[in-house]
Amino acid sequence: METSHFYFLVLPLGILVFVLAPLVFYYSRKEERAQRKLKKLKSTFARNRLKQKEVFTRQLKKLDELSQSKSIDEITYERLKKVLENDYAQKREKAQVQLSSSTSKNGSSTQH
Repeated sequence: METSHFYFLVLPLGILVFVLAPLVFYYSRKEERAQRKLKKLKSTFARNRLKQKEVFTRQLKKLDELSQSKSIDEITYERLKKVLENDYAQKREKAQVQLSSSTSKNGSSTQH
């Protein structure tokens, strides 16, 4: 093997391997971290959604108790119930938007 073969073929290929191998490991770990973060975000979202549902249910029960004990009239009951439902729907929608925006950010960062 001539020395020119070493300088023009083997040496550039060796340098290429030493550059590309760490890059592959870096991006694979980056993707794993993004997946773990996404999984944690989804579990937090599910937990918070369950808490919101429990709070909504408790507030609705209290409202029903007030209505049955005649502390509030039927019109007030209906208005308060509608306000509770709208508030719950807005919180749920806001959380869904935040999750989808976080998911799209994480998804785009893993595609590089």
